Amino acid sequence: MPFDLSNNPRCPMIRVLCVSLLAFASFQAVAPLPARASGAPEKKEEARDATFDMPGVVAPITRNGKLVNYIFLNIRLEFFPNAPVIKLRERAHFMRDALILALYKTDISQPDHPGKIDEPRASALILGIIEAQEGKGLIKSVTFNSADSRSSFRK
Repeated sequence: MPFDLSNNPRCPMIRVLCVSLLAFASFQAVAPLPARASGAPEKKEEARDATFDMPGVVAPITRNGKLVNYIFLNIRLEFFPNAPVIKLRERAHFMRDALILALYKTDISQPDHPGKIDEPRASALILGIIEAQEGKGLIKSVTFNSADSRSSFRK
């Protein structure tokens, strides 16, 4: 015999272990599920978090073609319920890269105050960039948790 436990001094312990495992497995197979066995209706899935934060996005501020400062943005994207949030979160680094490239080409600061962003214009730009990359109808809104510039400006 290729597998003989009869001469093994631990044979009774192995048998007890095997019987215990079989008993546990058979109990689990016939045990009723608590929610379904009692006739209780299934609970709906809890509402998933349909937002995504992109902290630390850097946007340059230019005046007359010259770099004068940077604005550090914390962007929050709110998705529609039908959006594949997990897939979009996995692709966040691609979205961030596309945003940074677009922000380096387009100044989003207010014309009269270079330390503040023009939120409607910046939101439209960010929404357009992400929709072009990931598809339309996924993002409900773009908000800015913070926009910070930390130095004095040259006009």
